[in-house]
Amino acid sequence: MARRNMPRLFALCGMLVLSLHSACSQAPREASLFAQTGRFVAAYNARDVEAMIKIVTEDVRWLSVAGATIQTETSGRTELDSAMTGYFSVGIRARSEMRILRQHGNYVFRVEEVMPGAGGESKNQCGVVVCEFEKALIKNAWYYPAYAC
Repeated sequence: MARRNMPRLFALCGMLVLSLHSACSQAPREASLFAQTGRFVAAYNARDVEAMIKIVTEDVRWLSVAGATIQTETSGRTELDSAMTGYFSVGIRARSEMRILRQHGNYVFRVEEVMPGAGGESKNQCGVVVCEFEKALIKNAWYYPAYAC
């Protein structure tokens, strides 16, 4: 995975709000998936790869979407662990905040804002991420191109 794309990709795992709404009967489930999403973003902000890995399935896939192209960035916990460990080892300081969060079924859609750290990009960027959950763990995450907030 290109390290220059990592802030955009991982800071975005929370997005794609297309006016979806959940039924009241899903409220307890929503809270659980929302909490997991929040834990993942908090672990990212803390640079805690071990905590991030605990929130994903063994066969997790991180994918980037650009137009008609979908690229697999990492496949499996081991690849995600290696990619994030390498990414954080270069001193990345970007932080992510969830701006919009919606859940429908096993999917969480979010818009995240990435705030650059020292030596990072000069402007905040937002992005859309769709995460598919399996048994309250992230199974797939699709990251869409970043845009100016």
